[in-house]
Amino acid sequence: MNYKSIEELRKHYTWWDNFILQDSMSWLRWLIYNLPDVPIDIYNTIKWFIQRGKRGYSENDTWGFNYYLSDVISNGIKDLKSNLNGYPMNYKSIKNWKLILTEIQWTFDIANKIMKREYSYLTSKQRTKKIINFNKQYDIHTMTKTECKRYRNGWRLFQKHYMDIWD
Repeated sequence: MNYKSIEELRKHYTWWDNFILQDSMSWLRWLIYNLPDVPIDIYNTIKWFIQRGKRGYSENDTWGFNYYLSDVISNGIKDLKSNLNGYPMNYKSIKNWKLILTEIQWTFDIANKIMKREYSYLTSKQRTKKIINFNKQYDIHTMTKTECKRYRNGWRLFQKHYMDIWD
């Protein structure tokens, strides 16, 4: 049947539909629809925990490996900055090295926001009013040219200093 409105659909609800769709019955809906998945969910959670412990990532992480790595790198650099004991010899001070780490961390934070569709990175050719208006409509921050330049610089710094990211 094709219904033209929600109200029209609701006219055809059975007593069970009316009962189970009450807000107070959300726990029952959860039990009915999710309880059969609980054993496999627990098994998978434990399996993925063990895989992360053994090899640093799980098969679950590879489904969105870019998300996983961006988060790991951003948080890892944040921790590195707060516990920093040294810096590469070609820098004059630990302060300069922290500035570079800050730029790299910012880049990976932004990469996460881009993947979550909170931010939009546009090249000069992609930067049109139509796309910018689309982003505004869906509450997506269109990165400014300055932010885009900083983002590219963060990737360049990450590539340049990859072998220096240690403590």
